[in-house]
Amino acid sequence: MDKNTTTGFLLIGAVLMAFLYLNKTDEQDVPKETTKIESKETEEVISEVSPSLEEVLIPPTVIDGNDTLAVNARNKVLEDLNRKKFGLFYKGAEGEDKEAILQNSKIRLSFSSKGARINSAELVELNTDGIYKFRTHSDFVDSINNPVKLFEKENSFQSLRIVDKDKYIPINTSDLYFNLVGSSESNLIYRLETDNSNEYLEFSYTLEPDSYHVDYKIKYHNLDDKVSLDDVDLEWSMLGLSTEKLADDERMTCSIMFRYENEGRDYIGERSDNVEEIDGNLNWVAFKHKFFSSILISDEPIREGSLTQKQLESEEYTISYKSDLRLPSEREVDLKFFFGPNEYDLLESYNAEMDGIINLGWGIFRWVNYIMIEPIFNLLKSWGLGFGLIILLLTLAVKLIILPLTYKNYASSAKMKVLKPEIAKITE
Repeated sequence: MDKNTTTGFLLIGAVLMAFLYLNKTDEQDVPKETTKIESKETEEVISEVSPSLEEVLIPPTVIDGNDTLAVNARNKVLEDLNRKKFGLFYKGAEGEDKEAILQNSKIRLSFSSKGARINSAELVELNTDGIYKFRTHSDFVDSINNPVKLFEKENSFQSLRIVDKDKYIPINTSDLYFNLVGSSESNLIYRLETDNSNEYLEFSYTLEPDSYHVDYKIKYHNLDDKVSLDDVDLEWSMLGLSTEKLADDERMTCSIMFRYENEGRDYIGERSDNVEEIDGNLNWVAFKHKFFSSILISDEPIREGSLTQKQLESEEYTISYKSDLRLPSEREVDLKFFFGPNEYDLLESYNAEMDGIINLGWGIFRWVNYIMIEPIFNLLKSWGLGFGLIILLLTLAVKLIILPLTYKNYASSAKMKVLKPEIAKITE
């Protein structure tokens, strides 16, 4: 090694030692105020990192439990991250997911404080003997007394997508924790707070006695200048739970149905994977299961959105239902969620052509089913008879009603049998 190389290494070592000495700090000599994040460059770098990494950048500091400046600094970073991601609703970024229940004689609904959404829906109506009126096929065979569940938290989704006018960022309520500010046997009120106590987003759920639907009211309290009411979307989706012996058989009758104002109901064809773009004033969207339906009903027409249906290959689930709807641009939006059986009179009572969800056939067969079969079926059901016996009696009743026509047909056939040998002779 020559003289110049040796000198170079020595100089580099000296520079490194001087650098380490100048940058060495003693915690006892440095005032705690230096823990404040005052550098704009540092804040900008941290703000570009997702909230899932903030603990890597600034881990929780524990120094005798008294390092409040470090804690405040970390909280400030978290707040800035949440403000950037959730805009004026940043306070809802942290919280605890708590469950609440609304129940009447017909349905039981579970709610989550995260997203203020409906987690699950069960049909809890009882027969006179204390057995649930609606049960799955497997529960019926095994004599298990559990109510039918239409969907669960793990396979359903409900969220508003709101645009913050100041930052122009989309905010999904499913990511935020609401405060339960009101609770009773029939009503739950959730609020998503802002910095101003007089400005908030409110969800109200009301379940009336003996009802299969829950009223869902969305209220933007003094948020006209904060959020764009013209750009609020509701995404509602679920995987349909199989309730019968064969999920593949259920898929034959499962589909998404919908109805435009002043028109009959329409639907996406069974057994198809399809997307329906909304073109008109939509009144309701139904996720039709085989014997039950989950329906979203809007008091004001829905003019934009899409409906997506996808077939599943599973014994637990039937099909995937999804709706993405642009809600009416009102300060208060009134909706309903219906969770119940596909019973003609029940659906007809909503006066919105929802009875069209039940397929009574086409043409003259539909009228026969409507005028004759349906009333007889409901009469027999009101007697508390089992469905097997009802079907037997209904068959006998139909046979009696069409007996005159059947008699004429038999008489005509008998006459032809008598005439047949004579016709054969004439032909010969």
